[in-house]
This record gives sequence, structure tokens and C-alpha cells, in this order.
Amino acid sequence: MDRFARYFIPAILICASLTFLITGDILRAITILIVACPCALVLGTPTAVVAAIGKAARQGILIKGGAHLEEMGKLKILLLDKTGTVTKGKPRVVGTHSIDGVEEKEVLYWAAIAEKRSEHPIARAIVEKAEGEGLRIPHPESFQSFRGKGVKVQWDSRTVIVGSPVILRDEGVAIPDLIRALLNSREDEGATPLLVAVDGRILGLLSVADTLRESAKAAIDETRKEGISEIWMLTGDSEQVARRIGKELEIAYEAGLLPEDKVRKVKEWKKRGEVVAMVGDGVNDAPALAAADVGIAMGAVGTDVAIETADIALMTDDLQKIPTLIRLSRKALRVIRENIAFAILFNTLFVILSAQGWITMIIGAVAHQASSLFVILNSMRLLKKT
Repeated sequence: MDRFARYFIPAILICASLTFLITGDILRAITILIVACPCALVLGTPTAVVAAIGKAARQGILIKGGAHLEEMGKLKILLLDKTGTVTKGKPRVVGTHSIDGVEEKEVLYWAAIAEKRSEHPIARAIVEKAEGEGLRIPHPESFQSFRGKGVKVQWDSRTVIVGSPVILRDEGVAIPDLIRALLNSREDEGATPLLVAVDGRILGLLSVADTLRESAKAAIDETRKEGISEIWMLTGDSEQVARRIGKELEIAYEAGLLPEDKVRKVKEWKKRGEVVAMVGDGVNDAPALAAADVGIAMGAVGTDVAIETADIALMTDDLQKIPTLIRLSRKALRVIRENIAFAILFNTLFVILSAQGWITMIIGAVAHQASSLFVILNSMRLLKKT
């Protein structure tokens, strides 16, 4: 708008001055200045954006700025996290396996201690399972979270590690062949296995499973109908787990990704020059949400970090809000284009009419106000129920 004003204002002043010099009619020159005032043009974008953001809020979608609305209207690639996004985010512990004579309850106990201070949905599921079995879980003395890998804590002078094989390898913990076989078995069943180690010794593993959201498949199909053909699921889970969910949803996937890998993938897609949106809910997703053109957080189960980082937050965990958001954003862009086109045509036409002396100053003033009113009313169409 500043660049437009740099050329528009001098052009109108020159036009009004030339009209006065040629005709000697000061009223014509003043009328030109009245009708050329770009109020309708200035109102065209913000009124449409405010109306669209208001409509989105009514539908449980919080858009944090007009720029994000405009980006969604140009969306080409949609990336989805798995846990808490396409799945319900309420995983359950579906199995506990111990080795070397350790009781299964002890494996669960140590895992719950390690996960006590974590915000991850899987951590909450483990703690709830342990407490449901009557175990009293103390708070660990120290807590370290390794995004996409697991956690490490100190309690009662003992070091407890819970997570994927990656974190155990990083910490120098050997993984027995029996555990490797169990890992493959649980992953083939579609569960996420978590290893539990205390003082460098693996005690066993927990199997955690989540269920798909009922709305996930319908939402993805609707999104495709909106012309978003590239839809990917990015997950830190294993290839087997990702393949099962990808097959059910009929979408492509990338498995075994750490948070930094997700960021790298987002940047790779952005390099193609297309608008990329990332949908996630957890702490692990925050960097990818920030890296995307539009970050969308699942508000109801999302962590505070994800919601704070995201550009848009869904206040309910209904994925069908995504195609709704896309449609609303595109409609807002259409209305903005209509407003701008009308304002330019109006200004051009009435400047010509004023220069010819075919309209009076009063008619020009009324027409100017009418043009602003038209733009506002056109933007208000976005508030209508659809």
C-alpha cells in the first residue's frame, strides 16, 4: 500500500491540477480529489481479513493474523504429525514385557518415574497406567527430554532412560537380541515400543498404541477435493507403524524422523516455492510448525509450546476444520480481489467523470462514501453461514 501511495497520490494531484489549469474550474479539481480518495481501496483488505478471522473464530479456528489467512488461501502442501493429529493423542499402554526375571510391574514403575515430568501424550499414558495399577510414582530429581528420542532422569541415585533404541545407543546401553526381536514384533502389530533401562541395563519394554481419529480419513479426502494433492504424514515412529496408518489414510509418509528432521523436510518442500502448512500438537512439533509457512496446532490436546508457536490453532481436535479453513481462506482472497478491483475501477471511472464535469462535488462525495460502504458489505459476506 505504501508503494501504491507513492505513485497514486502524485498522479491524482497532477490530474486535479491539470484539470484546473485546462478548465479553470476549481470545483472540478476538488471533485477529483474527493472521488479519488482511496478509502475503498484501503478498506478492501482489512475488512475482508477481519470478517474471515471472525468467521473462523465462530467455527473454533483461531487465526493469529491476516498474513496467515492469506497464506492458507495459497496452500499447496499439507504436512501432518501422527500422534495427537491424525490419531486421537490418547495412547494406551497395551503391553508390558520384561526380561532377565524382572517383574512387569517394575518395568512399568521405572518407566512412569522417567515420564512423570513429561508433557508428551505417551508419557501421560504411562503414568496413568502405573497409577491405575496402584503404583505410587515419585517425582524424579532431574529430568532431560530428548526430542523424538525419549527421556533420561535421575532418581534415588539411579539413572533411568525410557525411549527409542536411538536414545539407548546414544547413552551407550547395549540392546540384547531378545529385545530387538520384541521391537520388531511390536512394530509389526502397529504399536510403538519404548525401551526401559536403569543404570545401563535394559529391564524390558512397553508397547503403546493410539487410535485414528474418526474424522481423519474424511478430512483428508475433503482436503484433496480442495485441490491439495500433496498430503504427507511426518512421524518419529517406525516404518511399520507409519506404513499401517499411511495405508489406512491413503497418504504418503516419512517415518523415523527426529524434530530436526521434520524441520529439514519442511524446508525442502518450501524450496519448491509452494506454500507449506504443518499440523501438529506436541513439543516435538514446535520447530516444524515454526519452519512452515503456516503452522497449525491442535488446540484441545496440544501442548502450550505448540499452540504458542503455531500461526493458527484449532480449538477442537476435529481435522475437518482443515478443509473448512482452506475454503474460508480462499473465499477471503476472492473477496479481497473483488474489493480491490472495484475500488480501482470506481476511482478511475469517477476521476474521468469529474474531469469532464459530468458529476457535481456533492454527487462525488456521496459516490465516494457509497464505494466504501460497498466494500464493507462485500467483506461482510464472509460472515454468512455456509
